[in-house]
Amino acid sequence: MSWFSMRIDRAISAVVVVCAVLVVSGCGVVNYFPTFDEARAQTHAEMRKIVARIPVEAFRGLVDILPNSSFACDKKTAQYTGYWEAYVADTFDISAWLDTLRSQLLSEGYRDEGYRPGQSVAFRSPGNNLLIAANRDHDDSGRAWIEIRGFSRCAQDLPPTTPEKVPPITLSPPPFTAG
Repeated sequence: MSWFSMRIDRAISAVVVVCAVLVVSGCGVVNYFPTFDEARAQTHAEMRKIVARIPVEAFRGLVDILPNSSFACDKKTAQYTGYWEAYVADTFDISAWLDTLRSQLLSEGYRDEGYRPGQSVAFRSPGNNLLIAANRDHDDSGRAWIEIRGFSRCAQDLPPTTPEKVPPITLSPPPFTAG
């Protein structure tokens, strides 16, 4: 066997090994994704950490606006998208709270993903890298509330293709624990 043919045989063997590793790891990637329920639970845990930072004396209510919300990541996976509205006392300074929230979360290892002073904050949670956002919203009368949105990682299973319409759900009031 010539030197050149030995090199080709080794190259082919290396390609076969690499392909086998990719196939095996590709199958493992599917199992890396959490289930949709796990993804929703992880996202809710991060969202509750935000709600837990609203002072108890200012808190008035919490509503899950889109309990069945999801978006397809691809044909086999979906992303849970949480959307809560936290209602607070009229005297509560949401703008100052958002600025303080940003400082606190950055000091705890959250990564900044967007900031409009006094209006909105967005960040990635440490560890599970979920996108969480909080912003100030208001109606025509001037009544303000805090919108809290959470976006999960892609999950390995899809929710039903035609989820039933679920009305907003009033969640248990805080104080949630931040842990």
